[in-house]
Amino acid sequence: MPNININDKRYEYDMVPDHCPLCHHGILPSRIGANNIIRREAEGDILQLVFLCPRSECQKVFIGTYRQNLSYQRHYVEGPHVLKSTAPYRAVRPQVPDEIK
Repeated sequence: MPNININDKRYEYDMVPDHCPLCHHGILPSRIGANNIIRREAEGDILQLVFLCPRSECQKVFIGTYRQNLSYQRHYVEGPHVLKSTAPYRAVRPQVPDEIK
């Protein structure tokens, strides 16, 4: 499982994004930065990782936001941080056939 150290604390996360939210190609991005936002214990920490798209046509930076899952039975967070979103996101332009145009 991937992990990162921030201020002498180790954070595990479930996955590296496998596509770029800007160019929409499958990728293995480079992690170039990280931030941990401390929240209340019942909500868990938010982990933000900064990634770079490796495609020469893109080379854009995006942020993956991760959260830990809350254990409702035990009332605390547990396990690795789970990828919840990536941003910014650029919508894919629909391909419209010439007949419809």
